[in-house]
Amino acid sequence: MYCVVCPAGPHRLRNFPAKTLPDHTTIDRIGRLHAEFYHMPTTAPASVVSAASANTTAVPNRRVLVIDDNADAADTLVAILSLLGHDAVAAHTGAEGLRAAEKQHPDVIFLDIGMPGMNGFEVAVAMRKISGLESVRIVALTAWRDEETRARAKAAGFDMHLTKPTSIEVIEEIIVEG
Repeated sequence: MYCVVCPAGPHRLRNFPAKTLPDHTTIDRIGRLHAEFYHMPTTAPASVVSAASANTTAVPNRRVLVIDDNADAADTLVAILSLLGHDAVAAHTGAEGLRAAEKQHPDVIFLDIGMPGMNGFEVAVAMRKISGLESVRIVALTAWRDEETRARAKAAGFDMHLTKPTSIEVIEEIIVEG
């Protein structure tokens, strides 16, 4: 269950089930995820439901960790990955992400780079030092797309670099290859 603070006002939306998505979450015509939380619908959008039902038998369940200080983005991606049959968990700080990784031992980690406190570069370096996580697939999922950032990401231990927004199909392909 998720608890999401609505940016449109002070009320809290409680007990957001993993099988639903915010009504302002859309997947555009080329499959990119766009999320703005305001209100919760009672069911997931038809495009996500059809993608989930099409993939439930063909795609193996993977353990996925999403680390992003943007809680709305992280929680939305976790909800979609859960719909697709994965065991997905979100963390909203670098330290929280390291603790979650030690506990979950994910197959794939999607890690934002531009986070306050411990940034994604520092998290990736620390992740590679944790016993059992030395070879986990770490994917940068960030708005930073310049060549210097890509080089720093590679040096820090990232396996791939994706820029936001990224299509669900690309994310799913990376998870399956895991």
